[in-house]
Amino acid sequence: MFRHRFFILSVPLIFGSCLLHGQRIDSSSFELSESPKIQQMMREFIESNAAKRTMQGYRVQIANGSKAELLEYKYAVLQQFPDLPVHLLHIYPEYRLQVGDFRDALDAERTLGLIRVHYPGAFTLATEIQWPSLD
Repeated sequence: MFRHRFFILSVPLIFGSCLLHGQRIDSSSFELSESPKIQQMMREFIESNAAKRTMQGYRVQIANGSKAELLEYKYAVLQQFPDLPVHLLHIYPEYRLQVGDFRDALDAERTLGLIRVHYPGAFTLATEIQWPSLD
């Protein structure tokens, strides 16, 4: 008796839900509504990324130490590798001399092979890099 009542009650529920899900929706009209807070957060995200002008990438670090010491290295590196951007960074308590702005590790490793001829202690590291130019 219980099974019979359960079956009688469950059949309309199952078929009714199938009918509801089977309705067609006009795909040519689509309305997206979002809260003003979400819109504001998206604007702030876009503005902060536009101002940041950096991305995750790779550089080759040649040396670290005092500023005076690394300035000498910097001028030598600029003469040996004039096409590479050279960065002298101050990360307390020392300075770091890094070259390149590579988007992938493979390019950084290729350049590392050239640089190690002159600077055997050089190594690659993942860091924030400047956006590459579109030229």
